[in-house]
Amino acid sequence: MLKTVLKIELQRRIRASGKPNSTVQFLPRKAFTLVELIVVITIITLLISILLPALSKANKLAACSRTRARVSELAAGCEAYHTDNGYYPGQQYHSELMGVGGSFTGSQWLAKALFTNPSTTPSFPQARYAPLRVGDDLFDYQDGGNTYPNTISDRDDSTGTPMPILYYPARLGVSGLGQYKVGDNSVYKNSDGSDVNWGGNGTGQSAFEQYIKDRRFGGDASTTPYRPQQFLMIAAGMDRKYGTKDDIRYGW
Repeated sequence: MLKTVLKIELQRRIRASGKPNSTVQFLPRKAFTLVELIVVITIITLLISILLPALSKANKLAACSRTRARVSELAAGCEAYHTDNGYYPGQQYHSELMGVGGSFTGSQWLAKALFTNPSTTPSFPQARYAPLRVGDDLFDYQDGGNTYPNTISDRDDSTGTPMPILYYPARLGVSGLGQYKVGDNSVYKNSDGSDVNWGGNGTGQSAFEQYIKDRRFGGDASTTPYRPQQFLMIAAGMDRKYGTKDDIRYGW
C-alpha cells in the first residue's frame, strides 16, 4: 500500500514538473542562516527584557497585598485585645518598650500580646488574637551583632528577607504628638540597611512626629497625631523602606 502511494506521488511530481523521471529531485530543506539565527535570538532577548520587569513588579504587588492583609489581621487582633483588656497592646506596660528604656521593640511586644495564650502549653507563640503561621510570621531580626527574636514579619519575601511590621502604642495620659515614641522600633532599618528617614525629615523623634502628624487639624501647625490614644502600625511598601509615601499603614 505504501509503495503504491509513493509511486503515485512520484508520478504526480513528474507530470507537474514536465521533466523526465531521471531529472526529478527532492530538494533538501534549507537550514537557518546565521543572520536569521541572530535575528531570532535578538527578538527573544528583547521579549525577555520587556517581560522580566513586568513580572518583577507583579511579584512586588502580590507581596504588598500579603503585607496589607497581614496588617489588617494584626489591627483586628489589637481591637479584640482592647475589647478584652480595656487597652491596646503595650499601653499598660509601656515602660517595657525601648522608647522609654525598656527591652522590647513595639513589634516584639505586639507579638507577645497577640500570640500568648495562658491556657495552652507552651503559651507562646499561639494564634490567640490573630492568625499565626509559626515559622513564617515571627522571625529573628538581626542588626549587626544584636538579635531581636519574635519580630513580626510583613510576609514580604520579594527581596529575600521579610521586614518587621512596626507597632507603636500610644502612651495613655500623654497628649499631642509625643504620645508615640520613635524609639519603640528604632532598631529596625530599611531593607538596604539604612536608617529610617521619616518623610525625608530625618531619623529622630521630631522627624517621626512630622510623619505621624494629622494635618487635617491645623495643617503643619497641628499637634494631633493620627489615631490618638490608640496605636500606629506601619509596614514598608514596594520600595522596602519605612517613612515613605508607599508605606502600608493601618487607619491613616
